[in-house]
Amino acid sequence: MSVGATHACGITVVGQPYCWGENRTGPLGDSTLTLRREPVPVKVEYTYRSVTGGLFHTCAVTTRGDAYCWGEDATGQLGNGTDTGPVQCSFACRTTPVLVSGGFAFQSVDAGGGHTCGVTLPGRGYCWGENSHGQLGAIADTGGDACVFSCSTRPVGVAGGLTFRSVLAGFTHSCGVTTTGQGYCWGDNTFGQVGDGTITERHEPVPVAGGLTFNSLSTGDRHTCALTTTGAAYCWGDNAHGQLGDHTVTRRTEPALVSGGLTFESIDAGGSHTCAITGSGQLYCWGWNNFGQLGDGTSTERHEPVPVAGGLVFRSAYPGDNHSCGLTTAGQPYCWGRNGLGQLGNGTGAQSSVPVAVAGPE
Repeated sequence: MSVGATHACGITVVGQPYCWGENRTGPLGDSTLTLRREPVPVKVEYTYRSVTGGLFHTCAVTTRGDAYCWGEDATGQLGNGTDTGPVQCSFACRTTPVLVSGGFAFQSVDAGGGHTCGVTLPGRGYCWGENSHGQLGAIADTGGDACVFSCSTRPVGVAGGLTFRSVLAGFTHSCGVTTTGQGYCWGDNTFGQVGDGTITERHEPVPVAGGLTFNSLSTGDRHTCALTTTGAAYCWGDNAHGQLGDHTVTRRTEPALVSGGLTFESIDAGGSHTCAITGSGQLYCWGWNNFGQLGDGTSTERHEPVPVAGGLVFRSAYPGDNHSCGLTTAGQPYCWGRNGLGQLGNGTGAQSSVPVAVAGPE
């Protein structure tokens, strides 16, 4: 599964992606611009192994490593090497998947605000789309590349010659974890989300301060979180709503330890909230909660981890902008939070502060 700003997607056990929620720029990939309150199949010809939801676009990787993207393409975030122009939209978008150019075999891709990043099978990092803050981390100046402003409509290599395990795209920044566990970030650093101890914008990867060794990392809108090899959670960047989980609302330009003494197996940073799963499958969330996106049965902002209600056992979690989703160990998707655009996928428009089951596909 994966969650965008106002939509969500998942892949079935046979490799068919389904999406639901807001669809005015085509991020559901069903060849329409129709809002969907329940899952609908993406128009695909291949089987997929992973999917990622960005702000208003979606990308996925096939079982053979090809990357496809669909939805908004105003800044080249679909990566197909063209300035698409309107396709049923008032501005550039695609309502069905298009192949990311370059002939790369990807391990994974991650869709962000107006850009996308991925890692090829040899561990090479590539990004494409908006580059207004240097979030592509590009070796060469993208030079506009047929975009309205600085961007690239095709993948460009991340500078530094690093070998990555993963590269993640936030709203206007990006981060990666090398194969040896070092964290690097680049792009917008207004809130310290690059984590190098400064608020200086970075156009190439710089190491995250603190010398920590990470197993995984996740980029939110304006904050970043990561897990060390021991399962300790650290976050940095914007903390206006407690999304760093350190029991404060103080901005951090270096990694800050999440409060509570918990150890986690996975962590995911969303818009202004964060969620993480313990080794026993217990899901915790913290941060902004105005629409119940923390899933604790309230709309109370939390500055440290609180358990998601319902007693479900999760294997993965995906916080979006004002909603969240998770996949149980039994493979059942649940979502909670804001639902005015059908992003919970349960067939209604009612928000929920506790997990509700996503409806079966149409």
